[in-house]
Amino acid sequence: MGHSINNLAYWGPLLDRSLESTWETVIEHKASSLIAVFLIAIVHSLWKHRREAVSVKIEAGWKHKLKWAISALKKEFIPIVCITLIVFFAFLLIHVCFVTPQAISLEANRQYKTTLEKYGSEGVCWAPPKVDWNRNGFMLLFGGHYNAAMIAGVPIIFNLDELRGDRSKIIDLKDMYGKEYPAITARFKDDRVYFDAEIPSGFRHIKVECGETEMLPKGWDWASDVNALEIVDNQHRVIFREQVVNTNTIQIQGTIVFQHYTLSTQDTGSITVGLNAGFDVSDFYLPPIFQYPSVDHKGERAK
Repeated sequence: MGHSINNLAYWGPLLDRSLESTWETVIEHKASSLIAVFLIAIVHSLWKHRREAVSVKIEAGWKHKLKWAISALKKEFIPIVCITLIVFFAFLLIHVCFVTPQAISLEANRQYKTTLEKYGSEGVCWAPPKVDWNRNGFMLLFGGHYNAAMIAGVPIIFNLDELRGDRSKIIDLKDMYGKEYPAITARFKDDRVYFDAEIPSGFRHIKVECGETEMLPKGWDWASDVNALEIVDNQHRVIFREQVVNTNTIQIQGTIVFQHYTLSTQDTGSITVGLNAGFDVSDFYLPPIFQYPSVDHKGERAK
């Protein structure tokens, strides 16, 4: 991910770290380099004032020599400071442009790999097909099944105009007793309709937003093609599935979370409501539509 030049969140830590590294390199851990700068300056001073040095050597007494040395150093103080500053800013420039960004990148990669090993694989990234504007109506089918002859379940129909202008629409899901759960949000982006929801994963909820998620738990997997997205757990059991079943028609199956409730559905149109703490995916089996592990099959449909 690129960083803007005006992004202080990037440049602030970079400059702080570069200054710290430069100070350690030039002043602390590499004090010998600073001493070398002074020695070079003193040698330069002696060479420049060699005639005066000769005259001082002729004169007797250490006081005259000390007086001359102090005088010579005073004359060269500004060049010494300038040389030191040049060395410091040269090191700073090298750190800002090369050393520190590379170190930050390596640390970020190590942290990312450690996080993946601890928590799981990369997050989901999927986009449904673009909508057909010749049909202004859109239908969401939560659970059930759909074919040309029959719809099992209760379709939720809304108008695409309701989502224009970066607006969103809360979709209420009803259980068998008519209680409503506003657990899904419809959004319109890039001529596509996305359905945002949360899915259970045991110790945390995973947000599905605009076809993307955070990193999945360890062992989980996901697969997709142009018409479907599927997320499975570490035993390849379907947790969430979203697929296009017809033009401007999306079906969602699996389990989603609303507050401390889980809303689960299978091929039937009914919704089973339970507590998130007691959720067991084996109670709501859905056969996967993709082959796993996805890294070996690349969106291949199950046979």
